[in-house]
Amino acid sequence: MNRRERRKAKRNKSLNRERVSARTDEPARDIDGLMTEAARLYEAGDISGAQSSFELILTMNPTHSDALFGLGVLVEQGGDLIRAKQNYRAAVESTPCHAPSLVNLGNILRTERQYPEAIALLERAVQEAPEIPLVHNNFGIALHHSGRTEDAISVFQKALELDPRFVEASCNLGAVFADLDRFEEAIECFERALEHSPDNSVVLANLGNALNGVNRCTEAISALERSIGSDPSNAFAYAKLATLNERLNHLDKAREQIAKAKALDPSNPEIQVMNGIIAGRDKNYELGISEIEAGIPALYSPNIICRAHFEAGHLYDRINNTESAFKHFTVGNSLIEEKVVCLGVDRNDYAKEIKANIEHIKNNKNDYFISNKKTEKNPPVFIVGFPRSGTTLIEQILDSHPNIDVLDEKPIVEKTIEYFKESIGEYPKSISLVNDNNIEQIRGHFYNNINQYMEVKEENILAYKMPLNMVHAGFIYKIFPGAKFIFTTRHPYDACLSCFMQHFTLNRAMTHFTSLQSTAEFYASVVGLWQCYSELLPLQWHAIKYESLVESFEETVLKMLKFIGVDWDEAVLAYDKHARGRTVMTPSYSQVTQPIYDSSKERWRRYSKEMEPVMPILEPFIKYHGYSSNNSPETITE
Repeated sequence: MNRRERRKAKRNKSLNRERVSARTDEPARDIDGLMTEAARLYEAGDISGAQSSFELILTMNPTHSDALFGLGVLVEQGGDLIRAKQNYRAAVESTPCHAPSLVNLGNILRTERQYPEAIALLERAVQEAPEIPLVHNNFGIALHHSGRTEDAISVFQKALELDPRFVEASCNLGAVFADLDRFEEAIECFERALEHSPDNSVVLANLGNALNGVNRCTEAISALERSIGSDPSNAFAYAKLATLNERLNHLDKAREQIAKAKALDPSNPEIQVMNGIIAGRDKNYELGISEIEAGIPALYSPNIICRAHFEAGHLYDRINNTESAFKHFTVGNSLIEEKVVCLGVDRNDYAKEIKANIEHIKNNKNDYFISNKKTEKNPPVFIVGFPRSGTTLIEQILDSHPNIDVLDEKPIVEKTIEYFKESIGEYPKSISLVNDNNIEQIRGHFYNNINQYMEVKEENILAYKMPLNMVHAGFIYKIFPGAKFIFTTRHPYDACLSCFMQHFTLNRAMTHFTSLQSTAEFYASVVGLWQCYSELLPLQWHAIKYESLVESFEETVLKMLKFIGVDWDEAVLAYDKHARGRTVMTPSYSQVTQPIYDSSKERWRRYSKEMEPVMPILEPFIKYHGYSSNNSPETITE
């Protein structure tokens, strides 16, 4: 007879004694002793023995909360969630302050997405066991998964206050910060967790995801590869590596990694969505839509849900199902709007700045001129235009030219304006105070910020792309009177529709794109300001129509290069191949690595019903840019 058989015989002998004592009115066995025996059997790996002991206790006392809890744990581990919930509920009904049962029942309900009841139970558990870090951690997870992301922060912080070495709580806090785009804080949390658990695969995967969020791609790849090396079964790490490589346009790697993730965890909703995105990149639109829509209902991360809706919208647009596409874009934008409210982003602050610039240039035109005794050497070129009007495409074309150094979307002008505010005065009211005595310091601050990101060759021209620098064209002219502007244009209907269709990183400018109405109003404000600058100041600017690039690429690019002052170079014809070697961190990342295509030209005509309410707002700018607003195919005029 082996050890397990001896235990079973002993247990049967005990049960027989219990039956005899029950018949002969002898004292029943001590419940505390049975609880001790159940714990010992569980520790020894005898699950069925432990279960029998708990069941015996419950025949003696059906409301014994600890036995109900113990039996609930065993059947939950065996996969019987229905019976586990019944036992935990019975324990809570018997002893309302039974914290372990409150926690376990809350956790099961959270996995079933029954968030209100799960949160209520876990909040009660926190009140009953405020000194236990794990209870706070579980409460924080439920809050996070239910969408109460901000509320989860203080709960995880409390868990860490109780136990600063609590790796899981630190990782969960980091995940919350990442969902709120507070990536630097997220990185700090993950690095703190790694101090206590250096090879923790989950923490490393989350760190890689956060590093990707701040475009530290090389470090992100390293962290994710370390995560997989530590635990080759970590599907989350493969999925995040696939996400990063898809963004870098390394599609072969992305396909391989998402296939591994899906093999490891086929029902994971985030993996389903990423698999759908990659399928869409491969033009397998039906599969892409199917995978994304299958994953959406089970997602909890607001960022991932939001991206999933935008991606599904784009795939529906590819197959010309505009009704379904527009529904997904509307849901995605409503989620961004919720985030705007949650984070307290003030879209009106940016609108006020634009209005102040309009009023100042109209009423104080002479403030923008300077004696120009100290002319700048080799002034920069500024690539500007309304978002989604082709600025990223122009940037990639110019970056492929050997005599042009391009910087992409860094807040250089904004930082220079901050320096102006600190050292000179209010912006734009004090712009007249820029003179020969201080202009070199302002230019120096501008170039010091440039040098943080790149080194410009002395013989090359700097081309700096930031679309909405058009808002500050007057300030730029004041500091760099010799600056040149490449102003990209696109049919206003298409530009606004495209902005509505994009999942932009949230900031005070991009918050205006959550509805077609606010997008059109923002367009009128921003482009109206550019009109004021270009009409009242002698700016050196060259307009490029996005549609002209589609129809006559070489001719259009040649004119642009002549304006900049460089010769034609055949390298610009291979800009798409050049782009594959660069990291493009705008919504256009998947497009600029492809040859010029015209599928997005005049897209607005397919959405004319949805666009109709905002057409009057945009009508004046159609004429200004030389477009047609009638229902006939577009005629491009230069």
